[in-house]
Amino acid sequence: MYTWRRLCSIAACTAFAGCFGIGGQHLNRLSSTVSFSGQPLLRARVIAVADFDTGKGEKYYDGFSTNTPVPNAGIRMAETVATRLLAVPQYRLVERARLRHVLEELKLHMTDLVDPENLTTVGRLLGADAVVFGRTEAWSWVNQTGWGGSIDASFRLVDIETGEVLWAVQGRIVRLNTSDDQFQMLGDDMCGKLRKKLTGMTAQKP
Repeated sequence: MYTWRRLCSIAACTAFAGCFGIGGQHLNRLSSTVSFSGQPLLRARVIAVADFDTGKGEKYYDGFSTNTPVPNAGIRMAETVATRLLAVPQYRLVERARLRHVLEELKLHMTDLVDPENLTTVGRLLGADAVVFGRTEAWSWVNQTGWGGSIDASFRLVDIETGEVLWAVQGRIVRLNTSDDQFQMLGDDMCGKLRKKLTGMTAQKP
């Protein structure tokens, strides 16, 4: 026979699972937004994609789930976005290997590109008009009722001469009890919306 405390505990766990979709499907979500500044197509045609920053989180237990940061999330998201941007006809993409080579020649790191002077120097050597910077935080979790993961990502196109942000994209994905590649799914959604909006701008040109 269950004690009153045990019954209350079961009821609380059931309510938690019902509200948040633990072990279910209705919590699965995928969303992203795109914002522009001015006329980005007039300012940039050749772009490069830098490695995305990532959070320095550590594995932890929140009382219900064990949460683990996904390794190399920033690089994985940057590679995904770069691949998807190849399908955007309004831009020509500098190979990421070439970007890394130029940085090595200058004895710089990806993080050094946040300095405006370094950004301008590297951009000119690459023949790029702008560079994509981003940030990603990705987690996987497991508990008694299931497992899943989430990714929060954002990236922006920065003019190498002025430092102005020409457009920005942000998105989030949460998936439960599935082995789907979340990086690819989120990258498809974010870059797909960006491409659609850029195509709309091109169609509006006289």
